[in-house]
Amino acid sequence: MNWEPLGTNHVLPGHGKLSYFALNHTVECYGFRFDWEERSLAYIMDTVADRDADYVQHIKGVDVLIHDCYLPDSWQEFARVTGHSHLSGVAQIAAKAEAGRLVLTHHNTAGLELDMESARAIFPQTIKAYDGLEISF
Repeated sequence: MNWEPLGTNHVLPGHGKLSYFALNHTVECYGFRFDWEERSLAYIMDTVADRDADYVQHIKGVDVLIHDCYLPDSWQEFARVTGHSHLSGVAQIAAKAEAGRLVLTHHNTAGLELDMESARAIFPQTIKAYDGLEISF
């Protein structure tokens, strides 16, 4: 495998645009935003859920926000130390960014359940991703 830097502006099929930005993780990691005239999507992986994070400005107003949500709130400090997100932090980010919908992904596989009702109390349009999920936007 050969990693190559993306550069700055990237044109996508259908007159779309790809932008990217650094995230706070234990290793170099990036978030991505895909914009077309009539829709937008942001993909945020492996980062700490912080309402004041620099990347929040880059995801403002997206139709769909796919975001790392590795741990429940009871593990918030461990999430921060490992460079991952916790449930209410991600919901707060979606609300601050005024996203249309939030899709939680990159869940912990150790059986720690996410309290979806508490997330929806902060950001009602929240769903948990699962294998095979397809979304239209």
